Amino acid sequence: MGLGVKLVWPDCTYVAYHEWYYTDRNWDKRRAEKPADLAVMISDRMRNLPITGEFDLADASWCPTLFQASRFPPVLRRQITVMPDGVDCDLHRPDPQARIDFDWLRLPADRPVITYATRGMEPLRGFPQFLRGVARLQARRDDFDTVILANDSVSYGRPLARGDSWWLRMIDQLDLDHRRIHVNAMRPRDEYVRTLQASHAHVYFTEPFVTSWSLSEAMATGCLVIGSNTAPVRELVRDMENGLIVDMDDADEVADAMAWVLDNPGDAADLRRAARRTILADHDAARVFPAKDAWLRAAIGAPVH
Repeated sequence: MGLGVKLVWPDCTYVAYHEWYYTDRNWDKRRAEKPADLAVMISDRMRNLPITGEFDLADASWCPTLFQASRFPPVLRRQITVMPDGVDCDLHRPDPQARIDFDWLRLPADRPVITYATRGMEPLRGFPQFLRGVARLQARRDDFDTVILANDSVSYGRPLARGDSWWLRMIDQLDLDHRRIHVNAMRPRDEYVRTLQASHAHVYFTEPFVTSWSLSEAMATGCLVIGSNTAPVRELVRDMENGLIVDMDDADEVADAMAWVLDNPGDAADLRRAARRTILADHDAARVFPAKDAWLRAAIGAPVH
């Protein structure tokens, strides 16, 4: 938070980065999105106080996605400029020769792979729903492997008791073939990128919340993203145009989407190319960073190169 910046440097230009506004309201529809108890509403109000306090201090306000900006009340939203964070599309690029060949896992080059990669394993990022879909598809066919890169922890949402985890809960609930499902914690960037490059179908689920950078990175890498039918995902993924959109709570629909990707390689390749074009057009760091530099220079009154 930058609430004290101008107290220390009163003549500075301060640009606020607004990531999230805690609310249960859909401001555009003028109604609550879901029931919330009084304790949650009071907690959200307290968390928003320093966030709203920045608006009367900042000379400019920036938010990375339209969905995140939509969480702010209209009177505050009008002060926000939406600009993507940007993706290194030279690093996150397709490689048809990439394969899963690490010291902890090696798979045949022609083996279809379904991937999932987030910071933690939690419902907010649809981890239980993803595994339910995998279990359904494993019951139907044995011609694919699943690779999961995520810490066995909760990064967003209510933490679980010591010794408990969503991974442990799901392997207890589901009949998973563990010979075909491979789990590791977050890996170095080169292994992460190679996993995306080798992916046949990459699953990204989230409840309405800040979109992970991994979504745009996966699309830049040319992944066919199977995304949740939630507003932050739909901002990037358009069903049957540059990816697939599913109801993440419908395990059969999730499994059907994965199966479609494996059974339709030609159509899937078209969607992969479209996914990368989407990121190159609006999210490539080579375009975003110069535009951001010009915007910041204009905010501080500096010459634009």
